[in-house]
Amino acid sequence: MLHPVPALVAAALTALTGAAFTLTDRTLLPRALNHLAQPTKPPPEIETTEKPTASEPQSAGGVTAAGGVPAAEEAPRGPDAPGEAAVPGEAAEPVDAEAPGAGGAPGGAGVLGEGEALGKGGVGAGGVVEVRVAGVVVVGGAAVGVGVAALGVGWSAALPAYVWLALAAVGLTVVDLATHRLPNRIVYPTYAAGLVLLGAAALADGAGHAYVRALIAMAALYTAFLLAALAFPNALGFGDVKLAGVLGLYLGYLGGGILALGLALGLLIGFLAALALLLARRVGWHGELAYGPSLLAGALIAVGAGQPLWDAYTNAAGL
Repeated sequence: MLHPVPALVAAALTALTGAAFTLTDRTLLPRALNHLAQPTKPPPEIETTEKPTASEPQSAGGVTAAGGVPAAEEAPRGPDAPGEAAVPGEAAEPVDAEAPGAGGAPGGAGVLGEGEALGKGGVGAGGVVEVRVAGVVVVGGAAVGVGVAALGVGWSAALPAYVWLALAAVGLTVVDLATHRLPNRIVYPTYAAGLVLLGAAALADGAGHAYVRALIAMAALYTAFLLAALAFPNALGFGDVKLAGVLGLYLGYLGGGILALGLALGLLIGFLAALALLLARRVGWHGELAYGPSLLAGALIAVGAGQPLWDAYTNAAGL
């Protein structure tokens, strides 16, 4: 059963709230996403063994105090600056588990900046996306996502959990398209929110069986994606594995059919997106694709309209 009134109300409230924040400070949402996109682990320090000479006094950053060049001109290139040599003593960016296997964009790169594109290979890579436009995109996506979530669950005790999922999905989609990373700063709180809010909903509605099913689905989907990532490391990364656990938790609470439908839709959307990019020659056969947005889109469709779709499928199949 669909719930259009809660969907319209939730979408309108989300749009108004987002517009208020954007009008107050048009850089607020981009700065928030830039912060969330940063790796959670600090980069390790690299110690140097070179000692400054008398003629070349060395500063703390490895550059001569008199304005000279670094001591090691052929230092390896760091991921933060693909076109520049790394400075000895400067922190190097580690390969974080947030990156989905096939090598993401530099972890320190901004996602949404004033007068900057959203990211190489991501949304808006072909031109400049101003902060105001980026804010409209984020607010609009949040309103649509929250509206779709409310369309499926209505005014139920579980609505806050799926509002959180919808908002997290917008942030993860923007960051993943821009940097090919699913940041832990969004994924881990979404796990926690789901466990707490869905647990409260299960207590309020007497749906303990649904909560247990959600926990089982979370573990099962996480394990399945982990095995797939280990078997095909160039196709999936641990960011996708962690996201799969999140989707298993939220979709499993709604039912096994919703879980299967959401996963199938996510795979289908990912396949169609890859095919479209190949036909448009935007990527090659060995190019990197952000897989998270497809999984999230399939999950939100399943939350919003999954039950009618699943019922139609089972009736047509005679199940």
